[in-house]
Formats: sequence, structure tokens, C-alpha cells
Amino acid sequence: MKKRATSFLIAMCGGILNAQPTVDIGLFPGNVDTVLEVRVCSEQDFGGVVSAMSFTIQWMAVDSQYLGARVLTCPSGLPISATATDSGDVYMQKTYNGFGTSLLDDEGCPWTACTEHVIMYLPVGYAVDPSAFELASGLFFVSLNGQQAIGSIYTVPCLSTAMNSAPIKDRRELLTLFPNPATDLLNISWPHGLPLLTTLDLIAVDGRIVRSPIGSNGTVDIRSLPPGLYAIRGHGFTAWFLKH
Repeated sequence: MKKRATSFLIAMCGGILNAQPTVDIGLFPGNVDTVLEVRVCSEQDFGGVVSAMSFTIQWMAVDSQYLGARVLTCPSGLPISATATDSGDVYMQKTYNGFGTSLLDDEGCPWTACTEHVIMYLPVGYAVDPSAFELASGLFFVSLNGQQAIGSIYTVPCLSTAMNSAPIKDRRELLTLFPNPATDLLNISWPHGLPLLTTLDLIAVDGRIVRSPIGSNGTVDIRSLPPGLYAIRGHGFTAWFLKH
């Protein structure tokens, strides 16, 4: 499937910014083979209200593929719902709609200018190539503080471009899970300086959320979990692991 090579916003992030702030969106494979990441890249720092956002993911109808339950990185600041899958002759499509009511600053997840931010993770079918999925052209909309801020769909990761603004450290690297895959106990290493949590959100591939206690030595007992793909979330960080 043909995709755009890059976006106007990413090109401008290394130079003079547009007067009208805009937001680009991209879909990329995650750090686990069966997970997709929906990322946004804002032209300017933004900590206000994402009053509306809508985008559609599509894949070839001939492929036996599916999208699993979404995992949001800022559920209180940008709640995102999903429509039923639309089956067409050429493409299968699923649309996601977000309507924020609180400031991203207040929820601890503001957007830094010219820096990618993951807003949603999506598991896909096992042994499925994540590159088979793409954002549908012309079906992206975003409004910030009630004003239209539509950018474009990009396919070249923003963090890999030579930008003058220093990107924030990739938050996926700050939360470590081991061993991964795991069978009995999952060890969690938090970033230096953050207090250890006593519980965290453990999210199954079907979207079910379980509050799981963390042991004093930073471990979570996962023996009762069925085998499969799971996400954990805490302190605003999200990471994935496989349970064998």
C-alpha cells in the first residue's frame, strides 16, 4: 500500500514554524512485533484541551487480520473510542474518535513541539505484519481548544529527523520489564527518581483492566494470567510483555 513519505510539519520543525499550529499523525510498529503505535507530532508545545480527534486505520480486506483493544497513554486527557469495523470490498476500516475535556497539562501528558507522542497502542493478530495497516488518507481530523489544527499523515518517524529542537527521551525505554516473555514473575524497573507503585494497571489484549499488586522487590505475579499479550501502565508509562 502506498503511503506518504513524510509531512510538511516535520519538514518545518527543523526551521521556521507556521503561524497556524497544526498536528501530524502517524502509525508505526511498536517495540513489540504485534503492537502498533498511533503517534502525534505537534508543531508547537501544547498543554490545552484536545477538543476533537478522529482517524481511521485500514487494511486489505483479503487479509485475515484484526485490530485488538486499544490501550490509551492519557485516558483522562484524551479518551478515545472505537467504531465497529467497516468491511468494504477493498479495505477493512476502523475509526477512532477522541473528545478531551481537560487540559493535557493537568493530566500530566502535554505535547512537546516537534516531538512524537504515542497516544494509543493497538495489538494486532499474532504473526501479522504491522506494516499491513495504515492510516486512511483524508480521514484525519483534530481540533485543539476548539480550533481546527489538522496536519497530515506521516510515515517517517519524527524522532529520526534532524530537528533543531531536542526531542524528549523515549518513554518506552524508561520502563523495563524482564524477563520478557515471562511465565511466573514479571520484574519491573522504574525510572530513577520515581517512587515505586504499589499497584499498576495490567491490560489484557481485549481491553480488560486489572489492578495488580507489585511486590516489595518490584515483581508482579502473573501465574494466574492466561498466555497472551499484555500491557502495563503506571506513572504515565506503558510497556508490553508476553505471558507464556
